[in-house]
Amino acid sequence: MSASNSPARYVLVLHFIVALVFAVPLLVFAYRFAHWVHWRPFDPTMAKMLGAAMLGLGIGSLLAARDPLKHRVIVQMEIVYALVASAAVLYRLVRYTDATPHFAWVAFGVTTAFFVLFCLTYPRAVVEGVAASEAPVAQAAVETPAAEAPAPEAASPGEGESAGGSDSQA
Repeated sequence: MSASNSPARYVLVLHFIVALVFAVPLLVFAYRFAHWVHWRPFDPTMAKMLGAAMLGLGIGSLLAARDPLKHRVIVQMEIVYALVASAAVLYRLVRYTDATPHFAWVAFGVTTAFFVLFCLTYPRAVVEGVAASEAPVAQAAVETPAAEAPAPEAASPGEGESAGGSDSQA
């Protein structure tokens, strides 16, 4: 792994830790956590599902931290989740100001911060100005001159008819 991917590693590990901090209370102490943050109305099933989702995303981040470039799809998923979660929480905060617990601002801040961090540290591979996924194609195009390309063969008059292309058979 190159040094350019190091920031992505740190962000992924940090995401795992933060996800653990919020997921464990939601999974194990859902009622206490809801009471502590003044979460009303409270649905314990939804709280546990949120905790499970956060734990799954956090574990995915930890696994992707080993090689962020190879596991870019996980980082992409984290970016989409953070963007959608931030938008949903912000909508709730703006639309239902009186009914939303103040702790929702923490959720908004954390998801928005991770959206920004994941975007800023998105793992990219660069090989002489060409993305790594395009490098073999670009090299192959340079190494194969046009003169060596196989020429199309001319078809004899009898071959076209035997291939099923004759109008008389219709």
